[in-house]
Amino acid sequence: MVCLTLGWKLTGGERKEVAGTVISCTPVSSRLISIRISARPHNITIIQVYAPTSEHEDEEVEEFYEELDNIIKKTPKKDILLVLGDWNATIGPDAYQQWAGTVGKFGLGNTNARGLRLLEFAQSHRLTIANTLHPHKKSRTVTWHSPGGLVHNQIDFILLPQRFKSSINKAQTRSFPGADIGSDHNLVLTSLKLKLKLRRDNNKSPRIRFNLEKLKDPDTERIFQAQVGGKFAALATIDCDIDALAGSIKEVLLSTADEVLGKQRKRKQPWVTDDILDLCDERRALKKGRGRDPTSADKYRLVNQQIRTRMKEAKEDWIEDQCCSVEIGMASGDSKKAYEILKALTKTQQRPATVIEDSAGQLLTENAAVLSRWTEYCQDLYNYKIEPDTSILQHHQTGTREAEDLPVLTDEVREAMHSLKGGKSPGVDNVPAELLKHGGDATTKAFTTLCQKIWEEKKWPKEWAQSIIIPLPKKGNLRQCQNYRTISLISHPSKVMLRIILNRLKPIAEELLAEEQAGFRAEEAR
Repeated sequence: MVCLTLGWKLTGGERKEVAGTVISCTPVSSRLISIRISARPHNITIIQVYAPTSEHEDEEVEEFYEELDNIIKKTPKKDILLVLGDWNATIGPDAYQQWAGTVGKFGLGNTNARGLRLLEFAQSHRLTIANTLHPHKKSRTVTWHSPGGLVHNQIDFILLPQRFKSSINKAQTRSFPGADIGSDHNLVLTSLKLKLKLRRDNNKSPRIRFNLEKLKDPDTERIFQAQVGGKFAALATIDCDIDALAGSIKEVLLSTADEVLGKQRKRKQPWVTDDILDLCDERRALKKGRGRDPTSADKYRLVNQQIRTRMKEAKEDWIEDQCCSVEIGMASGDSKKAYEILKALTKTQQRPATVIEDSAGQLLTENAAVLSRWTEYCQDLYNYKIEPDTSILQHHQTGTREAEDLPVLTDEVREAMHSLKGGKSPGVDNVPAELLKHGGDATTKAFTTLCQKIWEEKKWPKEWAQSIIIPLPKKGNLRQCQNYRTISLISHPSKVMLRIILNRLKPIAEELLAEEQAGFRAEEAR
């Protein structure tokens, strides 16, 4: 019996998450089975084998290796490949001189014909036999005992790519005769410590979260408005098309937000406060010199203790505040808020599946294929033909033409900006609504110019037509796209123009709606 560990230490909840990382499990034959596990930055493919014994003909052995070759050829080249199991072959120290790199010096017994076939297979796929690389006493090398207990041999091996040879914990790669597994085979175990480099997508636009809380300070708001106003003043003298103007406005807002507001500090836990993060920054600075300066070492220990104390106090205060909010909600009849807090505190976050099925039910694992499947699903979901009855609009063409001749007013833009809701995720342009609401008169004037240009040319900026679609898992099989609820993050600047169009359509729609349709009127619906 062969076992593989990758250095995971799991709690009860984490075991369920690891079980969800299994991409596929494929029984090939009675002698071969493979499992593919999702991992970063590369997935892991493990092939378990049971080779024919010496009693079987050579043709059956070759057929076994051909099937194994086919499995490896179908395995993505980027995957970390591990082939392990009962090979029914013997490889001794005598094979090292000719097969160095494929096998170590510390095999057991003498190499037989089946052992040579295994070495040929391993060399052809650049694999190394892990449990022959380190010396062990015989009891920790033997993997199989004959029924009578007279023969002890090593016929179970673990093979992995030679490029991961340095990742093997050689001292821990051995058999464990004391393991009670109810078999004539000993448990064989290896431990890997993989150091893999993260892949970064250079084409992915950064998602910067600004410290928008600073805009609540009047002084910071005035500084932000002043700098935005200065940059928009220079922009007003440039004549450009709609896409260029929208892009310039975006760059002004983002660059000013980066200068004045800065990035929001990351918090792994909701109870972490700014003063704790400041202490963490101080500890990080002291850590570099604590080995050279005794004073820095003392300061480091003091700050480290302060962080632990403050973290404990902050967590207790946060839990107390959440409990008070639940009690207040239940006492005041606001059970919805109370249950939302309880749900957030007790529910484990459900992560989306790492693989998706295509329309035919086949598993997709590559990022490009998964993205293509989501594109196909969303196109089918949202792109449907609408055939409206336009005859009802014939009697209202006069009013529509009069509305088309009206210029976009500054008050319209200002009202549309202030109607935006805060705390919402931005779209592809990464501009949050707070930058528009606190941008001042200069931002309102710039958007008035842009909206008027859009109104006259009847052309929408290309970036405004793009959105980020986020799938939120529901119940059922999360490998199927229909078991997700999709939400779209659209550009907040585009909502300004959409609000202006909506406000202009409301009077026209009022004439078309009957009195009985109170549910379609915001005022009457209340």
